[in-house]
Amino acid sequence: MTNGTRRKLKSYLTIAALLLLSAIDVYSQQNISKISGKVVDESGEPLIGVTVRVKGSSNVGTVTDMDGQFSLQAAPASSLSFSYVGYTEKVVKASSAGSMNVTLTEDNKQLNEVVVVGYGTQKKKDLTGGLSVIGKETLDMVSTSNLMDRLVGQVAGLSITTTNASPGSDQSILIRGENSLSASNTPLIVLDGIPYSGSLVDLDPNTIENLSVLKDASAVSIYGSRGSNGVILIQTKRGMKGKPQVTYKGQFGLAEPMQRIQVMGPNEYIRFQQDIGRLKEGYSGDQLDPVAGNIISLSERDNYIKGITNNWQDYIFKTGFTMDHQIGVAGGTDETKYMGSLSYLSQEGVVYNSKLSRTNISVNVDQVFNKWLTIGIGTQFIQKQNGGFSFCFFF
Repeated sequence: MTNGTRRKLKSYLTIAALLLLSAIDVYSQQNISKISGKVVDESGEPLIGVTVRVKGSSNVGTVTDMDGQFSLQAAPASSLSFSYVGYTEKVVKASSAGSMNVTLTEDNKQLNEVVVVGYGTQKKKDLTGGLSVIGKETLDMVSTSNLMDRLVGQVAGLSITTTNASPGSDQSILIRGENSLSASNTPLIVLDGIPYSGSLVDLDPNTIENLSVLKDASAVSIYGSRGSNGVILIQTKRGMKGKPQVTYKGQFGLAEPMQRIQVMGPNEYIRFQQDIGRLKEGYSGDQLDPVAGNIISLSERDNYIKGITNNWQDYIFKTGFTMDHQIGVAGGTDETKYMGSLSYLSQEGVVYNSKLSRTNISVNVDQVFNKWLTIGIGTQFIQKQNGGFSFCFFF
């Protein structure tokens, strides 16, 4: 094949490739059409701000206008996703023939969710006060034995500060900042309807069903001045109708210091003392010798001769071992429901002689006598030993 023939063949292939790409582009453009429609609720009222997306595409979408109308460019065979807060997401096959009419239905699961407030329970859709609810699913996402650590970052306006890193030490908690310069800013804690004077650190997170944080005046008004710093409502787990169910949960973990101080080695320390003696004291010759001179103390000289070195951080820090066991039993009948839980926590800190030993016993019994009388009994027993200090709490 001559050079001229090769050049002609290369030109023909280039032209064919350009024609093929043009055909693909024209074909794709022909399959893109304008799709429009209207989104309304079950009563026929237009919904403003509904997000309309093409399924499978991250950059093709729009929102409905003041009249619930939308318009976008997409392939007729594509699927459109309609999503709106408080409504169930709906996926509809796109159609370029005429205007699409889409009806969204309310998400009753979200709107009818029952939350605990100061004076009982209320549906979420009827609630107007500032309230945040954390369920057991959210609490179980963090595997720590400290309830406060599980709340970090879960509630807007809830601030948790650690002032002491030893195991079992109390932490400060604030709701929407400090309200007073001299008085206490600690929120009121209500455990199963009873004011709780202890710390959240002492509670077993595995026995909590949900936790509600009341923030503004309308939500905490029932508690008067005691709720001026906010209220934290805690509901523990109760028994359910059915056969007795026994559960066990165990955790094991290791803790290490996050960072150690970088210190000098033996030779670095000798050079450092020699520089001080030379510049500050004017030493020279044998005076700078670590054995014959006076640049280090007698004990340091003996250790230097014997080759003994000490990193004193090894005598302070260690690897901490943690184990957490929790066993529970729950069940009941139509008239009687019960739940009992026993947990034991042993946590060692990364500093020697810092440790926590905690035992929690929780029992809840609900008895139905008739249609208008139901009595519930709940008790909590907490025994904690933090280092050399023992603490026992019962209510």
